[in-house]
Amino acid sequence: ARGHRVQRFVAKPSTCASMWFFFVLSLPLVAMATVYWTVAMPCRGTPMLVRLDAGVAWMASLSILLLVPSDVAIALRGGSQAFLEVLWPIAYWYAFGAMFSVLPIHQEYADAGDFTAFDKLRTSLRENAIFYGTLGAAGIMGILMLLIAGKLDFTNVVGFCIALSNSFGLMGVLFLMGFGLVDIPRRLWHGGNVEGNRKLSAHRVGLAAARVVAARATLAVDYQVAKSVADEEIGPRDPLRPYIEKVLAEATSVLPDIQDIEAVAPTEKKQRRFWNLFAGDEEEEVLLEYYDIGELGKLRKRVRKSVQSFDRERAQFLQTVGDALDLEDIVDNRASRDRVFRVRGRLNVDEQSNAWVPLEC
Repeated sequence: ARGHRVQRFVAKPSTCASMWFFFVLSLPLVAMATVYWTVAMPCRGTPMLVRLDAGVAWMASLSILLLVPSDVAIALRGGSQAFLEVLWPIAYWYAFGAMFSVLPIHQEYADAGDFTAFDKLRTSLRENAIFYGTLGAAGIMGILMLLIAGKLDFTNVVGFCIALSNSFGLMGVLFLMGFGLVDIPRRLWHGGNVEGNRKLSAHRVGLAAARVVAARATLAVDYQVAKSVADEEIGPRDPLRPYIEKVLAEATSVLPDIQDIEAVAPTEKKQRRFWNLFAGDEEEEVLLEYYDIGELGKLRKRVRKSVQSFDRERAQFLQTVGDALDLEDIVDNRASRDRVFRVRGRLNVDEQSNAWVPLEC
């Protein structure tokens, strides 16, 4: 009709240039953050496939920081969204599918102590049964609601899945923001009191040392349990011998001198129950009959968790001591009249050393 015309949005040169400049500037930062978290954050011995899976998931999630500003800029200024129409579905649907399928199954698969891929997958599905049961119940309720409303079709089902996913994500964001809005300002407020932080850091060093000693004792208990099973229950020619050797090798991977450590069980009831084996309690000894590969898998999982706990607490102890030394340098240089900032010798502790043992008292 006359007087009416279809207005076509053509990408303005300034819009395209700004968008590409933003992508070129931000994409390397997102990639570097992903690589850093993939390399620095996982525990030692983390399989490369686990690192890759986590890195791709982080990349898909962090890509939202690039897509949202670009989408808003194009919507305000007008322009072609063909580029975003390709990236948005890839980032969103991968994050959606990985959150409910790939990541939970792979997480439990990697944590499982079983020795075969089939057993690990079966354990992963069993551990995620409650998670998938909850999702299935929510899905059935949504389908029933759409059926009652007379709007049961593919488009509405997809919309319900998107709403469910967004609700799940928003709940996680609210919990994280609630912690950050309280903890970050509090740390910044207390950061100005250097003298008080120095005294507090000494207390934190003692707490970190106590945690390392407790994790070390727990690992020693689990190693002694596995060693007892290897010596008394599984002979040299037993088909299960290679599997128990793997368990012992994992226990000694972070603490080679663990066999020389006097294993003192922590106060937890669970650890005392296993420690009763060495006290000659025949009633409790039944709990330690690892006669099949499934029971050895459970033992391996417990040993692996003890190894990871000890490795984590040791790293946190060294970090806490380093922070305490930094605060000591700041306080000492403030009291000094020299204008040169002097740094004392840094903590140089080998990973296999027992620097925390003197702090046990």
